[in-house]
Amino acid sequence: MLFKLVALAVFLRIPCLSQEPASHASFTSSTYGYSVEYPSHWVKDTTSPSDILDVVSFPLSETVHGSFLPVGGAELLVIPIDALTGHLRPADLREWIAMDNRAHTAVSTRTISERNGQGIISVTEVRGKCCSSEHENLSWIAWYCNLRGRLFKAQLTYGGPIVDDRLVPILNHAIASLKLVHSTNKPKRG
Repeated sequence: MLFKLVALAVFLRIPCLSQEPASHASFTSSTYGYSVEYPSHWVKDTTSPSDILDVVSFPLSETVHGSFLPVGGAELLVIPIDALTGHLRPADLREWIAMDNRAHTAVSTRTISERNGQGIISVTEVRGKCCSSEHENLSWIAWYCNLRGRLFKAQLTYGGPIVDDRLVPILNHAIASLKLVHSTNKPKRG
């Protein structure tokens, strides 16, 4: 019983799962020419490149071993294919999905339609869990899409055995708010 109470307390303290109406902050990458919104109480992961969106639902001091999500913590990453270089850069969306899922266990894949500020877009959703023993309690949902000829991935990773479906609206809002903006630097194809 004590374990259930502690687990419930940990679960309820996580801000990303609150039932309050979410306020959003905006992130713009001038390098890759996109903007996206995310929950305003989430924190930018300072270990990631500054020109891609990578935010977490907990203080960075709570990371496990300095780099992994704590149980109940979540991370939102929005990255354009332009940010991938060299042998890491896939040729198309299908290859990107295949490359991403070689080292992980995909549990389900489906295609859905989502409304975006720039129209209705087709999204390939992949849900999975990390398969190495070091990461066995990480689950994720990745949404891959083509927005006016630009390929993006929005991924929500959750520190737990399954992704809590209350996190899906965060991913949905990120895709709905995703916009192309003027890029100050033209990324090089690597």
